[in-house]
Amino acid sequence: TLRDKLTKGHQQLAAILLDLGFELFDEPKAGLFLWARHPSIQNSAELAYKAAELDILMGPGHLFSVDLEPSPWIRFNVAWAQDEIVLNFLAELKGK
Repeated sequence: TLRDKLTKGHQQLAAILLDLGFELFDEPKAGLFLWARHPSIQNSAELAYKAAELDILMGPGHLFSVDLEPSPWIRFNVAWAQDEIVLNFLAELKGK
């Protein structure tokens, strides 16, 4: 049952992110995380800092890199990324 919920959540989040103008790293299948980037963002850490001001914790790509270089990629937690506050925050990127 948990696997089915994660699969469904993965697919739903992927559709939402694509609608908001994000590019997915890979075709969604299942799992806890989904990697995506927005074309207007070169350094996802900047977006993570803005999100933190709203008590939203994001996973900017540089945190998952050996060299800690800036990255446009963001790791989304499928279980939490569909929260209304998170989606409203991300929706602000749609026109950019």
